[in-house]
Amino acid sequence: MQEFEFVDNGVFEKDGVEYRNKGQVEIEDKLFYLFVTSDVPNFAPLYLKDTKRFVVLVVTGDKAREATEEERVILQCKCRRCINCGEVITKEDWIWVDEDTLCADCYENLLGEEIEICDICGCAHFSDNDRMIYIQEEEQLICDECAERHYFQCSNCGTWTKEPLLMTDGDYICNECFETGDYYICDDCGNVIDPDTDGIIIRSDSVYCEDCASEHADPNEEYIHEYCYSPCIMFNEGNELNSCPKKGERYFGLEIETECTGDITEVIENENYYWATDDSSIQCLNGGCAAEIVTQPTTFKAWHNYSDAFFDALENNCVTNNSCGLHIHVNRNSVSDETIEKAMLFISKHYEKVTIFADRLMCNICSYAGNNLEHYKDYYPNSKSVKEETDIVKRGKDNVRHKYLAINTLHKNTYEFRIFNSTVDKDRILAYIEFVDALLEYCSKSNFLQIYKSDFLDLNKYAEGWGKYENLTHRFSVLNQELSGVTKNGNFRIKI
Repeated sequence: MQEFEFVDNGVFEKDGVEYRNKGQVEIEDKLFYLFVTSDVPNFAPLYLKDTKRFVVLVVTGDKAREATEEERVILQCKCRRCINCGEVITKEDWIWVDEDTLCADCYENLLGEEIEICDICGCAHFSDNDRMIYIQEEEQLICDECAERHYFQCSNCGTWTKEPLLMTDGDYICNECFETGDYYICDDCGNVIDPDTDGIIIRSDSVYCEDCASEHADPNEEYIHEYCYSPCIMFNEGNELNSCPKKGERYFGLEIETECTGDITEVIENENYYWATDDSSIQCLNGGCAAEIVTQPTTFKAWHNYSDAFFDALENNCVTNNSCGLHIHVNRNSVSDETIEKAMLFISKHYEKVTIFADRLMCNICSYAGNNLEHYKDYYPNSKSVKEETDIVKRGKDNVRHKYLAINTLHKNTYEFRIFNSTVDKDRILAYIEFVDALLEYCSKSNFLQIYKSDFLDLNKYAEGWGKYENLTHRFSVLNQELSGVTKNGNFRIKI
């Protein structure tokens, strides 16, 4: 084995290459010197298989020899380099900081500034690794692992605490956030309920989360039928219910989507006239239950003579929100196909004003009631004549068969008007019924060209002249300024 002349300054040459000393270690009573070429970075890991750039010498006296392969393996296992100064250190002397090693001198120099010690486990971590967390309530500086073992993090403000409150979604919240926020505690499980993300169910003045509420049935639910429930249909003409409709009479059947927060039995006191069904589309935001109030087909006159007890009970026990709609069914045999086509066209043409009148959010009427014009766009090419476009409208009624339109034509016996936001106010309900009736009367007495050229407020002029639409004309007067400020639908133009 080739021997080298050991140089005191730690530098020697081999095969014309200069090597510099990067430290010495004693292992198993042998003194090892590590030499590297100048191109090896100061923080490069020990890679002793690279015999051209890493030279290991075993020194005895003033003589040096290269380490054997076996000795190199031993050295590789038992040595590290300080990531700060690059010196070689043995296992007994190195100090772990995160996933790296430091020599004792570098560790002492960096402690307190670049290195922080966990007050619980005593492990060292570099400050720039963002692993240290200051616990204000205990005045402790601890690592993230100890924080997760001994503390809980508030999902609202991020503070770590020993005594949090458990939320229904499995997260935690500190007491400070709970006191300052609009939170509730479930009377069953004791978990915190966030009303912005979790449902709150109120039963007999008790508050429950959605999971616990299932064990406390809403007494109203036994009186609410399944969605598709329908009793024997009878026709309400005011004084009595008849099994058969009068010839030529127009009937209005209502579906009023609500959240029942009171006693549903007060609302549906007489199920011969009205009943309640479930509806999954209704959002319950006030601790009540979904209840769609459905009525028997009722004449225009009978609706205006309807029992005040029903409307009072409805207003006192139910609330509505923007997830709720009010649908009005009209018997098909009281309306001609042509009149319905004109009504579709009128609503499409005055789409924006209809949303105002019906108190329906634009996004909701788009999603749930539908804009006929939009749905009919494939049937509205750039026609050159009113006649062509009239024919297209007529075809559109049959071709665009979609439940969620302003006027749903899919029912066998009725046309369904779906444009209205729900309400429990008697005057508003009657105004909506009057709107449907007045619209059908107006369209029956107008031709297609007149509908094309109409203004939305023309319907009010017609209603005023008729004299039986008191609630409708009142609503028009209330909304007059707002309705007048809406320009004609720019997406719809007729070429004559």
